[in-house]
Order: sequence, then structure tokens, then C-alpha cells
Amino acid sequence: MTKKRSIIVCVLIACSLMAWVDGSSLDYVSKAILKILTFSLIPLLYFRCIEKSSIKTLFQIKHTDFKVAGILGLSLYVLIIVFYFTFGYYFDLSLVSKILVDNFGSGTLNFVPIAFYIAIINSFLEEFFFRGFAYLALLKVSSRRFASIFSSIMFALYHVFLMYGLFQFWVYIGALGLMIIAGLLFNALDDKSKTILPSWLFHSLTNWGINTIGFILLKII
Repeated sequence: MTKKRSIIVCVLIACSLMAWVDGSSLDYVSKAILKILTFSLIPLLYFRCIEKSSIKTLFQIKHTDFKVAGILGLSLYVLIIVFYFTFGYYFDLSLVSKILVDNFGSGTLNFVPIAFYIAIINSFLEEFFFRGFAYLALLKVSSRRFASIFSSIMFALYHVFLMYGLFQFWVYIGALGLMIIAGLLFNALDDKSKTILPSWLFHSLTNWGINTIGFILLKII
């Protein structure tokens, strides 16, 4: 099996496995642990056994790229909050609120550590998998167009599946398009430096925007 095909198969298997896990009745912590193992071990095995290369280059800091990612991330954070207060009443968020309460019902402050996990650890894990593996590793053995489109589509499909049952169908279609664009943007942020840190910073700040809405829905702030 070629390196290109190996990456594609590994990404498809990992995303399919996590789609099954996320749709199961497992508790949040168990799902998080399985995601950490799946999205880290599969790329690590590829880099170690197939590509036979070090992953250290994926974590080099390039200050210029960091600055651009920070500005974009903070801008999107503000945009998310503004969008919520401007158009939030058009969406039925009662089901979202119910799911948040059901998952963190033993005390709304339980959402605080989860929010930190989502914004920092989970975003880093996804960038390592979708950018470091599904894009930058694939970029070495395929065209830039194919690597970017494939990783972005897989990134979008994975996240849209996570929202299954929360919104109307047209929201999923719009979310799919937006997530593909987000994936393409994340790839572009990492393209020059060949590191995942710029997209991780941008991804983290974006998640903080979404988490802030979660805080509002749970009446933490």
C-alpha cells in the first residue's frame, strides 16, 4: 500500500471509529479518552512505522504565522459572540441547552474544565490529526489540492456528525460548507510554516467563542 493510500485509509478508519464512539451511549470522559488514543496513536504509528520521520517539525513556532492566526482567531471569537446575540433568536437552542444540562447537570461549573479541554487539548488533538496527518503528511505524497480538499472534507464531516440531532437539516448543510471552508483556512495557516501551531491557535480561539455561548446557555456568565 502506498503512503498516500495508507493515510487516506487511516483517516477514514479513525473518523468512522470516532463517529461510532460519539454516537454511542458512553459518557463524555470515555469518549474523550478514546478520541485522544485514536487521533494520536494512528498518526504516530504512521510517522514511526511508515514515513519513519520525526514529528518535531510539526510543533515549531513561527512568530509571523502565529501573529496572523491570533488576529484571525480573536476576530472570529468576537464575530461568533456578535452573531449569537444578533441572530441567536432565529434558532431553537432549547435542545442544545437540554443536552448541556443533561451532560453537566450535576453542577454547571462542571462545564468549565470541559470548556478548557475542548478549547486547548481537543483543538490540539484535532489539529495534529487533521492538519499534521491528514494534510501535511498527505501533502508530501500527493498534490496540495487533493490533500487540502480531502482533509477539509473529513474535518467537516466529522464535526457535522457530532451535531446530529441538534438542528434542522438546512443547518447541517450550511455547517458542512462552513466547516469545509474552516478546514481550508486551517490548512492555509499551516501551509507556509509546515507546523500545526498557527491553526491550533486559531482553532482554540474559535472554540472559546463557541464555549462562551455554552457558558451563556448554562447561565454560568
